[in-house]
Amino acid sequence: MSQKNKISISLRKREEPVKQEILQAKREQAAAADVKESPEYRGDSSHMHVHEMPYKGKKINGPPFMKNIMLSVITALIISLALGFLLLRMFVSVTGDNTSSPNEPANAGASAVPSDPVSMVTVEYPSFEATIVQVGVYSTESKANEWKENLADQSVPSVVWERDSQFYLMAGSNHDQAAIELLAAELSASDIPTYTKSWSVAGGSAEVSEAQSSIVETIVQHMESQSLASVPLEERKQLMQAWQETEHANGDFLNALKTWSNEGENGISWLMFGNALEKMKNS
Repeated sequence: MSQKNKISISLRKREEPVKQEILQAKREQAAAADVKESPEYRGDSSHMHVHEMPYKGKKINGPPFMKNIMLSVITALIISLALGFLLLRMFVSVTGDNTSSPNEPANAGASAVPSDPVSMVTVEYPSFEATIVQVGVYSTESKANEWKENLADQSVPSVVWERDSQFYLMAGSNHDQAAIELLAAELSASDIPTYTKSWSVAGGSAEVSEAQSSIVETIVQHMESQSLASVPLEERKQLMQAWQETEHANGDFLNALKTWSNEGENGISWLMFGNALEKMKNS
């Protein structure tokens, strides 16, 4: 066969489509691989990309020491509240013991039986009279007490007796005229002005407790018989102690008993008992 009659078959046209198909397949495979490796690939939840919403609040950008101050303030408030709660619990537990239980009636205190009132009696006494040594008479009690203190500095006992808005300062009393003149002379020798005169206590009645009535009656008997100075000191102290143990023991009568149980010189006790009876007298 001659060379002119040779038949040549060209495969170039068939190879080109095949190559193009191979290249197309590779491109698709590469594209698929890129999609799987992408974080936005939705086929695998582990590679999902989370889009965070922007925070719309105000961001606090302060110095660091401000945060420490805020933390200290909050801590102090918490501690204060805790301590206040503990104190409240302690207060409630203490006061709860003193309050009545809920089962007790509300008017339990009102139904309590009141204590028996003090039994009072009336003591009658006669009028008394004696000669006194008067040092002065004043229009104010403060002035009379001032002179009384001056006499006390000289160891001279005295009594301030208010009568008819006047304050009489007396340094002694006695039923014996000679004894009272001797007392006045001794006071005058110490530059103490004196004036002797008769002094009387009007009779009447006094309302005292039943326990005090026997003591008042005893003193009234001694004043009437002018025997206050002759009573033994032991008996005087017993009467004073008995008066102190009674209801409403304070007062001028108690002061007279104290003076009488200590000394009672110059008839001072007679003046104090007479003054106390006049103040206790029923109107």
